[in-house]
Amino acid sequence: MKLLYLASQRIPTEKAYGIQIVSMCRALSKFCSVQLILPRRGQGKLDLFQYYKVTPNFLVRYVTPPDFYLPGALDRLAFWLKQLISAFVLVRTALRSDYNFIYTRDELVIWLLSFSRAKSIFEIHRFSTAKIFIYRRLIKKNTPIVAISQGIKDDLVNFGFSEDLILVAHDGVELDKFMLNETKIDIKKSRADLNIPLDRKIVMYIGKFEKGKGHDLVLRSARSLSQKRPDIKFVMVGGDEDLPEYKKVWPEVIFLGPQPYSDLPTNQKLGDVLVIPNSGKNIVSARYTSPLKLFAHMASNRPIVASDVPALKEIVDETMVAFFKSDDPGSFSEAVIKVIDTPNYADRIKRTALEEVKQYSWANRAEKIIKFIQ
Repeated sequence: MKLLYLASQRIPTEKAYGIQIVSMCRALSKFCSVQLILPRRGQGKLDLFQYYKVTPNFLVRYVTPPDFYLPGALDRLAFWLKQLISAFVLVRTALRSDYNFIYTRDELVIWLLSFSRAKSIFEIHRFSTAKIFIYRRLIKKNTPIVAISQGIKDDLVNFGFSEDLILVAHDGVELDKFMLNETKIDIKKSRADLNIPLDRKIVMYIGKFEKGKGHDLVLRSARSLSQKRPDIKFVMVGGDEDLPEYKKVWPEVIFLGPQPYSDLPTNQKLGDVLVIPNSGKNIVSARYTSPLKLFAHMASNRPIVASDVPALKEIVDETMVAFFKSDDPGSFSEAVIKVIDTPNYADRIKRTALEEVKQYSWANRAEKIIKFIQ
């Protein structure tokens, strides 16, 4: 079987979507021939496989859509025109290729494909009322859908999609990279290299500083907990150009800034507690997400403190993580203290999570999708 994966985004990229797409292409290639078709957008001479430090086991093909800019207020119009043209070039290239199936997570690409006879599969990462015109086309064409969460599937079914044409496939993790042997990591040296104290219990947040991610809740809790419990130190991995301002406002927190994804397996081992504080007030973080870092943290053999939002509770339960009430700093602090002060409890939940994550390999996800579309 020959599968084309169309992606209109810039890859390689430091963003999570690039990791997810490349991981899926690698996993799908174990079951069929895969070719990833991308637009050339400022990648320069970056080699995709070298960037992600993976062995080439699928083909990559670049197309070159026109690039242009419009002045002033027309810049936004130029952006959407380029998106549409890029999607058109990708679809035209795919339809002229040799394939059995076309797979994409791009809305404009799947919309254009819906006007062809191509056997197409759409992977959806959020439901949006702004995309109703696309959804109506997909319903009319009986397009198979891969949803990354049950929350997305529920909204699609309520909109009118056939439940039988929707597969829920949560994201995954490369188990061989993330289930590191403790004896192969020098925790003391690695902490020292990053100026992380050895004599503190480290509560670590890894991720973007964006609305819905919950980083603001972690910072507020860090201030109060640092005063009550001087044995606890908060470390934030991630951030953006506002990082200097964060350091001024929150001097009690260690900010490491953005770190390469390839360092995540080691970096997360440096924490005593890993936190996933998704906000319940943001529909994406509460109902639609399937965060890559959840699976990475589960494979770390470190206890996890997580908000009790539906998207996370689809994947883990109270035997695997310490839940807290979303958007509640007090509840978050209580969960952190419980994990730190109750070693037997922390050991139990981290071991259960480690066992559970074994079913969430990218290969298992790919096999599930292949069986669904055949």
